[in-house]
Amino acid sequence: MSKSHAKPKHHKHKPVRPAQRDNDVAVYVGLFMIGLFSVALIGVWYGTWQIPTVGYIIAICFLVNLYGWRAYLGSTLAGWQRSLAKIPLRFAGYGTRHGHALAAAKHQSQARMVLFVCLAVSVVIICGITYLLIPDVRPV
Repeated sequence: MSKSHAKPKHHKHKPVRPAQRDNDVAVYVGLFMIGLFSVALIGVWYGTWQIPTVGYIIAICFLVNLYGWRAYLGSTLAGWQRSLAKIPLRFAGYGTRHGHALAAAKHQSQARMVLFVCLAVSVVIICGITYLLIPDVRPV
């Protein structure tokens, strides 16, 4: 039997696995553990835990706002960055299970308003925590 009369071989497609979603809670727990370890290590080194705690809270507020604005501007974000961007944008209905996709927040006025509110809340949180934890910043 010649090759022209042979049965054609069928190409079998391998099943494609769906993209694996990042678990937001795992990202939040990981950041908490990193912060706890960092604050403890720096606190032992310098003898105080208040200043490293305020520094860590400033860093987390900065990252949440940064990645929220990057999602609003339409930048591509890694999984852990998307998890942080979802924190403020959830209040506008983006990045939730039954809401809009996070990519849909690009240049939306409702997302912009929520990000401005998140920025203001972050400043209030940082000022409040600093006032409570660091006695040198209190007026005499």
